[in-house]
Amino acid sequence: MNKDGPNEHTTADSVDVVLEPSTRRQLGEDGLLVFWRDGTEPGQREGLVCILSMCPHPDCACQLVYIDGFIIDGNATRVYWEDEGVHLEQPKGAAPSQTTLDEKMMAVVDPDSGDTRAHPDMPDATDPMLVEWLASEMDGELLDVLHRFRARAKGYRPEGPRADLDLDELEKYHLAYVDDLLEGTRSDEYILSDRRYWSCIHLCPTPGCDCHEARIIFFDDQVESGDAAGNVLLDISGDSGVKIEKMTAESEPEHVLTTLWSLFEQRHDVGSFLRKREAQLKAVGETLWRPIPKPVRTDPKVGRNAPCPCGSGRKFKKCCLGKDDGSSKSS
Repeated sequence: MNKDGPNEHTTADSVDVVLEPSTRRQLGEDGLLVFWRDGTEPGQREGLVCILSMCPHPDCACQLVYIDGFIIDGNATRVYWEDEGVHLEQPKGAAPSQTTLDEKMMAVVDPDSGDTRAHPDMPDATDPMLVEWLASEMDGELLDVLHRFRARAKGYRPEGPRADLDLDELEKYHLAYVDDLLEGTRSDEYILSDRRYWSCIHLCPTPGCDCHEARIIFFDDQVESGDAAGNVLLDISGDSGVKIEKMTAESEPEHVLTTLWSLFEQRHDVGSFLRKREAQLKAVGETLWRPIPKPVRTDPKVGRNAPCPCGSGRKFKKCCLGKDDGSSKSS
């Protein structure tokens, strides 16, 4: 494993993780991930420790995350790595108490599409079964972790509200494209029959609106016209799940749209994912369309026939009434 190999891949200086083999996986934000599954023996658990690295140069076109993998058993209590390698700590009384792990997998992952492969320059150094294990873990949650790791390594801006919002453009439509309000989001892409598609998510950003509509539009990356492959209109109201209102195939056959939607469902917990995004857009919307509060009168209201508070001795209606709003009357 190279922290600064020929491609200058970099990671954090060191990482330390307490192991939890009863969980499905441990997704940290510091470049070390652990995946768990049942072992070959009853009650046995085995883990795949993954160390992340990538090219740190922001101007380099490389967007792949490199992953080095190590196999561990469920009896270990802690894993950590630093310049000398990846180390496993065993329970008290075990001999040896600490072991240095041998690398079993070298893989590359595209955080946008989830495409996972053995390192092309070192295929013989990788157990293909471990690459398959890693590929089976690729869902929206994991891809977002890899995307954030890439953003930190490259020095990209983290996900957050856009500073360059085009309010006039936003107000043209009821639903807004997520990337028009948020920057730094991961491009959600899918590979189907060697073609790359990407999803475009539209949600309602208007505070107080309870339409809870969502539209997912799929585009073929190779179609220069910009025509959509198709779209799915959803009702995301309720506490869980979604309701498909309409599926419309456009430039691609209906079976392509159906397959893309199936891949979208496999990658995301669709209901909770879209409701979270909707809440993010409405939070941005609160800053764009915040209602202007009505002025609150602090002084007691003066009756029309009461003495004018200016002290002239005249009635208010014959003196200062209307002067505050520029419509004073002549005496």
